Amino acid sequence: MTHFVYIWRDCVRKMYYIGSHSGKMSDGYVSSSRWFNGEYRFRPTDFKRRIIKCFDTRADAQRYEMFLLSLIPGCSFGVRYYNIKTGKPKGTIAWNKGKRGVYSDSRLKSQSDKMKGNKSNTGKPQPHSANNGRVGAKKLSITATGRKQVVRNGKRTWAYVGDVDYPG
Repeated sequence: MTHFVYIWRDCVRKMYYIGSHSGKMSDGYVSSSRWFNGEYRFRPTDFKRRIIKCFDTRADAQRYEMFLLSLIPGCSFGVRYYNIKTGKPKGTIAWNKGKRGVYSDSRLKSQSDKMKGNKSNTGKPQPHSANNGRVGAKKLSITATGRKQVVRNGKRTWAYVGDVDYPG
């Protein structure tokens, strides 16, 4: 397996994309950017890829990619580069991982007090989903209470109160 940093050049729009990849150089990998992949899908002949540097480990390749992205001025992201932001290397640890006492006791108590008395709606129908256009949400929100599983024509399905085969 090869770890490398590459740069794509859009010959028409004069834009660039910097990235890293672990795998074969000829495995067909393009990028992890949805925006860049969309452009590449419709105009593959307008792009040229150049391998900048190869590395022994994935972490070294990602570090070098972050170094190159840090050299780009912030105003160029999304303008001269398909890269949207500098980002952070994959696998970086969260700022509070393993730390204790990050929040003060008063802060934790206020967060706890805010959550007390709020009803949990986990596993319950969401009537507002129907208003937002979710398919099947209206039927689910109206009829989910009191439904039971039955077997119709050899297949498991739901029976609702008022159905002929609803188990009484």
